[in-house]
Amino acid sequence: MITKKFTLRLSLFLIYFSLSSFLGEKIYSQNVTISSTVPSSLTVCHTSDTFYISILNETTNELNTPNITINLPEGIEYIPGTMNESTSKSLQEFNISNLEQVIFSSSNIPAGDSLKYSIEIRASVAAVDYLLLGNVIRNQITIAYSSGSTSAQSNSYNLLYAALNIISISPVSKSLFSGETFTREITIVNAGYGSLSSFYISDIRNNTSLDLMSSNIGLLNTNKDSIFLSGNDFSSIGNNDAFFDSNESISIIQTLQGNGCQNVTTTSVIEAHWGCDLALRSTASSYAHGTITYKEPNLTVSTTSYIDPCFGANVASEQQIVFSNTG
Repeated sequence: MITKKFTLRLSLFLIYFSLSSFLGEKIYSQNVTISSTVPSSLTVCHTSDTFYISILNETTNELNTPNITINLPEGIEYIPGTMNESTSKSLQEFNISNLEQVIFSSSNIPAGDSLKYSIEIRASVAAVDYLLLGNVIRNQITIAYSSGSTSAQSNSYNLLYAALNIISISPVSKSLFSGETFTREITIVNAGYGSLSSFYISDIRNNTSLDLMSSNIGLLNTNKDSIFLSGNDFSSIGNNDAFFDSNESISIIQTLQGNGCQNVTTTSVIEAHWGCDLALRSTASSYAHGTITYKEPNLTVSTTSYIDPCFGANVASEQQIVFSNTG
């Protein structure tokens, strides 16, 4: 009899314990839903785009002292001051010392309530290197609160970037005499998917016997080894906007002059460069040559003179010296 009563009490206790545990888990379990909307694509070194975040508190408890951390891929950065909250949770920038990992803080989020906001993000050259290593471009959102934390990843999105190619140089080789000038045409195409607001070409020569005097477009720097192109130069090509877009090509006509007092061949190493934030991506090197021939002068001197026999008449006697270059 004692055994039956003990067994019954034990069974009732186990049922009560299981029911209490079940009810307690239901009451205190956390269910915080994070959703986000990414841009379809982001263009490197171009305009920014918007990333939307929504956090829904589906628990029965208030989320106290929440901090929201946005981890962005390498080379993707938050633009300070662009956070825009569409709810009323006093969201603010908490720590943005690292623009690839930014932290926001808000007031408490009541049960059943939500926090919604957006930020502007941009892509630098480092994002291209990150992508080419085989990484996926997506963002991570983490909300930390007094009783725990919840994380979620966004969908992946495309990274668009330019790919400049020097498709022709004409002439590749040129022979000229010292002092003469000639023109050289360089044609560049954007074979990538991203647009550029600017880029430049460098023309590094291995000696000083060939000078880059001018360019038909762009801005020639003071060292006369780089030509910078921007919006005005792109407005007459392709779709006539202020960007160097995918599949557009542009031709730069250089004027060069040979100089010096010896026969010499000058080699130009020509590259196209684009980028931002002091980081660049460059084309493979192309080469062009100018062979300068020094045409040595051959000076001859001849004289003619006349002396008036009447010295007292105050008449000048003409003397003539003629220099001729037959070289």
